[in-house]
Amino acid sequence: MPEVPLLELENLHIIRRRPRGAEETLVPNLSLRLERGQSLGLVGESGSGKSLTALAAMNLLPEPELRIQSGAVRFQGQDLRTLSPRAMNELRGSRMAIIVQDALAALNPVRRVRVQMEEVFRFHQRPEGRKEKDARIQLCLQRAGLPDTATILRAYPHELSGGMRQRLLLAMALLLEPDLLIADEPTTALDVTLQARWVREVQALQREQRLGLLFISHDLALVAELCERIAVIYKGQLIELAATPQLMENPKHPYTKAMLAALPRMGYTPQLLAPRQQEKPGKQGCPYAAHCPDVLPICSETQAALSGSAEHAVACHAVKKD
Repeated sequence: MPEVPLLELENLHIIRRRPRGAEETLVPNLSLRLERGQSLGLVGESGSGKSLTALAAMNLLPEPELRIQSGAVRFQGQDLRTLSPRAMNELRGSRMAIIVQDALAALNPVRRVRVQMEEVFRFHQRPEGRKEKDARIQLCLQRAGLPDTATILRAYPHELSGGMRQRLLLAMALLLEPDLLIADEPTTALDVTLQARWVREVQALQREQRLGLLFISHDLALVAELCERIAVIYKGQLIELAATPQLMENPKHPYTKAMLAALPRMGYTPQLLAPRQQEKPGKQGCPYAAHCPDVLPICSETQAALSGSAEHAVACHAVKKD
């Protein structure tokens, strides 16, 4: 019997309520699966819906402005949309954890770090004694690359650098050994040395705890190093999904090709972009049609369905299907 996915998004449709009751679709019918112990990278340009997808997976969308109109969000087979607020709160932090982009906004500015980390245990009513909790806090801080734990625990968030605050969020996310970690641009404030350490620690956690990781980043090189599979989204739509080696070596969608072509490398010569057509909102075709060098007449009429193999699937009329 196949194992139930750790996280499954099925036809997730996120909308935003506009003034006077109008509604705008932000993420249309997105489907993703993450197995236990697997790492999935979610990439795309700013505004493509990556962070919205992460918040929806944690049931944290700021309603009523943003809401899930339809679809399912399942954690180990359980539809999170059917849970009460209390049951959902019990899952967050204990079995599901998230690292958000803005570390300073995520931390309480008037409480010391120790108080905020101890609150995680109190909120989830963990029975560990003081020594066990202190040992766990020390371990998580060290794993996040914060070895001077005494200084960190006495500090207020504003007394820490941006990179230290970002690593602190990782430490707090790991306190209760969650099964799922969603990391939204978690390394943007880190230098390359600390990024490498972050990757090593998360990879070690995956091996030890079978941690499932949904990793969101603009850094394709970092995603390729950390993740087994990569999902590419454009304007909320999943356009390519593949095992990392296949996507990096043989991208199929024109948007994915453009992203990879933009990666800096030795001997890189910038290429002029082709002139862009004017986008027409509200059309039902491919959202990338106005910019695509391989556009076909059908692309402006209908969005191609995701098709292909389990190793490599793409949503594009111009790509020849195997």
